[in-house]
Formats: sequence, C-alpha cells, structure tokens
Amino acid sequence: MIRITLLIFAVGSTLMAQSKTAPAAVSPGKYHCVFFINGALQTTPGFTINVDGTYQHDSGGKGRYTYNKAEGLVEFQGGSFDKQAGKVEVNEKTAIVRIYNERRSRTVMDCDAPRK
Repeated sequence: MIRITLLIFAVGSTLMAQSKTAPAAVSPGKYHCVFFINGALQTTPGFTINVDGTYQHDSGGKGRYTYNKAEGLVEFQGGSFDKQAGKVEVNEKTAIVRIYNERRSRTVMDCDAPRK
C-alpha cells in the first residue's frame, strides 16, 4: 500500500509540475472530492462552483469564493470551506481544485469536475 501511495503522489507531483499557467477562472460545476488516509482513498462531500462567485458544499453550506489568477489560488469565504484555499488546475477533460491545509504547505484533498 505504501508503494502505491508514493507512486500516486509522485505521479501527481509530476502532473502538477507540468502545469505552466493558471487557468483564467475556476471552472464551474460539481466537484467530487477524495483524500488518502491509512493508505486508502476516501470520498468526502464535494461542492459546486457557480459562475456568480458563489459555491455550495454538498453538506449544505453556502459561501463565496475569489480567484487569484496570478497564483492559481481559489479562496473560500463562508460556508463549509470558510477560510480554506486551493490550487486550481485544468487539463483537457478535468478541472481540479487541490485544497490546502491551514498553513498552505501541502494539499490535503483533491477535488475534480468534468470540464464543459
């Protein structure tokens, strides 16, 4: 299990390093979220990003978000993700938000949505 986790981490780090520029905006849509604990992938409630600058957490919390394109950083205000931030990425088919820990020193949860 440890080898698999390290391989996934290494692949994820490589993919993050390949991202050259931040997307112009956070992609709207319903994001599915997961995290690793004790070598197992766990699903956690996700959220929906709306084009009007609001978000809705699957547990019912609502709030707003701001996006800093220069840093590729989304910051949440209010609701379940109040004062949380995440790195925004996109690839051909997927929009990704990697939610940081409190110190923003590492990502603790990965969330993705199909791109439209």
